[in-house]
Amino acid sequence: MTGAKLISGPLPRPRIERAISRLAQLRIGLRLGICFSTIVWRFTLVVVFGIWQIHMLHGQIRRVDELDRQILAVLRVDNTILRFAELARTAASARDAVRFQAEARAIELELRRFMDAVDDASRATSGTTGIPAAGWTNLVYCRRAIEEQLQVMARLSEKGDWSAINLRLGNQVNWMEGAFNLAVGELDGQVAAERNRSLANIRRREYWTYLLLVSLAVLIGAASVAMAFVVTRSIADPLRKLDAAARALAAGNFDYQVSISGKNEFATLAHAFNVATNHLRDLYAALRRSEAYFRSLIENVGDPIFVVDESGTLLYASPAARTALSISTSGLSGRNIAEFLGAVGCEVIPGVLRRAAADSYARISTELRWRDAGQSQRVLAAIVTDHRDDQAVRGFVINAHDITERKAAEDRIRDLNEHLEELVRVRTQELEKEKHELLEAREALREQATRDGLTRLWNRNSILEILEREIERGVREKHGTAIVLADIDHFKSVNDTYGHLVGDAVLRETSRRLAEAIRSYDGLGRYGGEEFLLVLPNWAGQPDTSRIEQLRAAIADAPFATAAGQLSVTCSFGVAWAERGSPDSQDLIHLADKALYRAKALGRNRVDSLIQEPAP
Repeated sequence: MTGAKLISGPLPRPRIERAISRLAQLRIGLRLGICFSTIVWRFTLVVVFGIWQIHMLHGQIRRVDELDRQILAVLRVDNTILRFAELARTAASARDAVRFQAEARAIELELRRFMDAVDDASRATSGTTGIPAAGWTNLVYCRRAIEEQLQVMARLSEKGDWSAINLRLGNQVNWMEGAFNLAVGELDGQVAAERNRSLANIRRREYWTYLLLVSLAVLIGAASVAMAFVVTRSIADPLRKLDAAARALAAGNFDYQVSISGKNEFATLAHAFNVATNHLRDLYAALRRSEAYFRSLIENVGDPIFVVDESGTLLYASPAARTALSISTSGLSGRNIAEFLGAVGCEVIPGVLRRAAADSYARISTELRWRDAGQSQRVLAAIVTDHRDDQAVRGFVINAHDITERKAAEDRIRDLNEHLEELVRVRTQELEKEKHELLEAREALREQATRDGLTRLWNRNSILEILEREIERGVREKHGTAIVLADIDHFKSVNDTYGHLVGDAVLRETSRRLAEAIRSYDGLGRYGGEEFLLVLPNWAGQPDTSRIEQLRAAIADAPFATAAGQLSVTCSFGVAWAERGSPDSQDLIHLADKALYRAKALGRNRVDSLIQEPAP
């Protein structure tokens, strides 16, 4: 107890400081390991001592249990003797030898078993404890005496000498019962005294066990507290220095340095903290310079810069807004930007903010109509970007540029362009009209140059050009080309008799009927006077004169209605074609002319044809 009081008391201050100083040189893991191992070692000592005491108590309890077993065995023997006496009296009074002998054998076996149990219990008890030698001699004597009496009374019962049995019951058995009861009483007193001594030993050991356990617990607690105090002090002092340094750094004191000696983790952490503080001081100085630089740029930039939140509330307005928009920047903060915009801008700005929020990397361009302090409208070209994730901004940044004068110039240019477009449109219409007139005049000239003025058929030059083209195409595509010369019969007499107006009418009607009777791709022209030239392409083999007969019938079958009345008009037709090779147009015309004259010579109003012989 004295040792426990000395350890639990306060250690001298120099010893504590030396212990803390020595522990401070160790690493934190080693310090905690020493502390915990010491506590575990002392706790193990208490556990071992407790186990030893429990073992001793268990021995005493086992001894008490053995004594109880001895007493129980003796009591069972006593009970057996009592039963023997009662059995002997009952059997003797009943004079039943068989029953008496059976009960005697059973009691003898039971007596042996219980006496063996007493013997075993006594032998299990070591040392001087247990049944004394005198008591044990009495028990053995009683056992042997009872066995002898049982054997003698069994023989007497066989002889039927019940008076002798009663005499023995009155003398020997009653004496044995009294002697055995006296021996049991003595044994019970002796065993009870031994049991009381064992219980006293148990109580004494319990007292010393509790006393020693409490003393060890106090000793271990005091040692653990002292160890924990020393270890905690060795850890708490560096932590307190680091905490003070962290608070100084949080307050902006970058010159604060931590001094921790040794080569443990705290010394390494202190060195790293000092290095980091120096870096932070340099970075903070660079940040202050950069901040001053960019603040100067923002304050001197000519374009307004605004920061708004999701609802459009102004969080910041650059100084340029006061100059550019003629409004005090102190009156902008906290107000909604929609208050300074026109009706269109109030509808546009929510959509622009939503689009910027949907894509944080997008730069949304828009135009805003701003009303300055004098209610004059300014036009701002704005670019909106989402910087809500930037802790320094936390809003939408609107970079604006005043384009009021540019928009005014654009409006003037647009008005001039519209006026110019109107002038161009009017002039274009005039030119289109002139162009149309020129095209009509050119078409008229072309008609005059290519058409016959009276019949509106191709004139001589045009029909000859058509003939040349068809001959060349026929050579390329390897098919024949036929021509037809038609001449109005007795046309001179019509002019002489009815006049040139009626002759002209006959020419026009003849042209119409011929044009309606030919194919769409056939060529028809006025060759001269009352003669017509037909060009028939895609002619395979000898020409089918039945087609020419249809032309002749179209003229001759119906009279012509003229101013002079109904006139009967006929035509003669001369057909010519080249069978193969490259025919000459003049040769074909000459051949058709010969066929025409032959048709006239044969009586007019008929068709005649000739073929151009191939060149040798």
